Amino acid sequence: MRALRLISVFIAAVALLATASPVVADTRDVDAFSIPFLPCQAGVPDVHTPAIAGTEGAYPHACFVRMMGTGIAWQASTGEWILFNLRLGFNSQAECEQFVAASSFTVQVQEAPVPFETLPCQQPFPGSSFWVFTVRFLSHPLPPGTYTAAFGVTQGTQTTVFTQSVNVIPQG
Repeated sequence: MRALRLISVFIAAVALLATASPVVADTRDVDAFSIPFLPCQAGVPDVHTPAIAGTEGAYPHACFVRMMGTGIAWQASTGEWILFNLRLGFNSQAECEQFVAASSFTVQVQEAPVPFETLPCQQPFPGSSFWVFTVRFLSHPLPPGTYTAAFGVTQGTQTTVFTQSVNVIPQG
């Protein structure tokens, strides 16, 4: 099962982005330097993070879009990095790891596959009674327009797709 997951991730990683698709950023910078993110919503202040030595650049504006949930009007401005994030919760580490081993994952933006990363099953904070598995895609800043992300989770013959759209408006 782990080999199937690795193959799925590899296939997604080598898929070329269509010219209209956003460019993937390196999320290792986000983890290594604890870049803060607030929701991509109107009225939420932009997070300003100065350039950090050793990264591919600064994240002067960064926000996130949660793939679960309904009725959220996601909005980002040009110049903002966007972290599309799907977090799946489980009652135990074993339950989480069994789910991941039996599943495959896909991520598309504007109906084009994009490379993504997964974070292993982990407790969201020390002493937590539940476990979380994360699938995510970090986009470089996008031009104005509406962008739709779709995260697919397949187990056997059943696929569940989580879809969210974010409206990118001119910065200002």
